[in-house]
Amino acid sequence: MSLKRKVATLEEVDEKFRPLYKEVEEAGVKHFVLDLEVDKDDDVTPLKNALENAKAERAAAKAERDAAVALAKQKGEDITALEASYKGKLESASQHETTALKSLQSALTNATFGQTAAQLALKLGGEKGSVLLKPHIEKRLKVELDGENAIVRVLDKTGKMSASSLTDLEKEFREDPIFATAIVGSRGSGVGGPPAKIPGGALDTGETSNFNPNKATPGALAAWVAQRAQNKE
Repeated sequence: MSLKRKVATLEEVDEKFRPLYKEVEEAGVKHFVLDLEVDKDDDVTPLKNALENAKAERAAAKAERDAAVALAKQKGEDITALEASYKGKLESASQHETTALKSLQSALTNATFGQTAAQLALKLGGEKGSVLLKPHIEKRLKVELDGENAIVRVLDKTGKMSASSLTDLEKEFREDPIFATAIVGSRGSGVGGPPAKIPGGALDTGETSNFNPNKATPGALAAWVAQRAQNKE
């Protein structure tokens, strides 16, 4: 099972994983949360260390068991009870390793997916356009785990795996007219020209607009976002 994301006290967590938690206070009540808000690879170092410690724990338990069994055999003793006594210790060590690995993989997946989508959205649309682009980019990405490594894969428009790279995905978004108004430097971005008009509606003039972004098409929403950004400049 994975580590709990929120605990009332650190006593609820195995001692070796306690450094992974940070204390927070909400509504005057203090508790501890698993700190997986990673923004760079270095931030998962505690999780990687926890996994290495768990691996070492399991290896040490196995070595201890093997040495004890070997000695018992030399003395001609029955090793049945001895092996049984070590079974629980080995299972516990193995569970600790599994928990540490799952926690690391979860952090790597979240960090890699979020970083990749955010970085590409910012590269394509700048600070203003990235807000619109990010959710669409996220739909085209998937993170696969290879042991302790997270690999980003690009999906096609139907959500299936593809041979496309992130560079291919960037090119696709830049050439898609639907997102033209949100792409930095695009002819449809409104840069150096008059405010764009929302397809099928009147020009958005601000707070009095009847335009509903929650019901708009991607193209209309892109135009609306770009226009409002320009109006605020």
